Amino acid sequence: MHLRPVTQADLPAFGEVAARSMWNDELMAYTAPYRDQYPDSFIRYCTQRAILRYYRGEFLFLAVSDSSDSDWNGQEVVMGYASYSTTVKSVEKPCPRGWLGNAFERKALDIHGRYAKFFRLDWSNDAAAERHFRTTLDAPTFARYFEHLPQLHKQVKQDQHWELELLGVHPDFRRRGIGKMMLQWGFEKATRDGVPLILTATLAGEKLYLHCGFREVARVVLNLASTEDIEKEKPEELSVKLRKGEGFTWAAMVWEPPNFQTEKDTEGS
Repeated sequence: MHLRPVTQADLPAFGEVAARSMWNDELMAYTAPYRDQYPDSFIRYCTQRAILRYYRGEFLFLAVSDSSDSDWNGQEVVMGYASYSTTVKSVEKPCPRGWLGNAFERKALDIHGRYAKFFRLDWSNDAAAERHFRTTLDAPTFARYFEHLPQLHKQVKQDQHWELELLGVHPDFRRRGIGKMMLQWGFEKATRDGVPLILTATLAGEKLYLHCGFREVARVVLNLASTEDIEKEKPEELSVKLRKGEGFTWAAMVWEPPNFQTEKDTEGS
């Protein structure tokens, strides 16, 4: 098996394996509680998100089978996927060519997304739960971590970093080291640039990341039933079956290159 960059023709396969790998994840149980009733809708949603990431200029990769695999049958099979982004200014980002430098494609995708949300074309998800998750995800979760980076890094690197946006392995191909292989790509880039690699993880991925050298720097609880702005939501949108006190958490995690040191986070600082 090996990694290769995603092409435009790969986007349906990327969306398919993303849906399959995340089907039983607790995040999907929260944001897409109706995926079992509407599986095609869920796969379309995952594919649309992959297309958006592609034209946004993220580093998308597929883990595919090849002749080195014991079960190779001569046909390439998509086994896993990963998406990275970076704030490192010296890195040349992927830029798939399109009309007007992708401006047209991105605008069209934005219009399509708004249309789908307005008419609720994605029957697999819960609008309120996904909006709550996106709002929480956009919060400055890593702010405290970056505040305590060495002054030299803050001055020279200006808190630049790599971020693992997505990583998943198809259920049929787990426990083959595919996840570690896709993480290694990010480790090499972060080491080369002398910056940390960050990610947010649900419980399903935490064990892998901890084993590979990540550490937790923050933890956020998502609980739709106890959020302060619950009264602002329409009753029909609050369809996720979570009672007060229930929910799930996701962890903000960081991997630092071997020669990268952070200042000790002292109590009360």
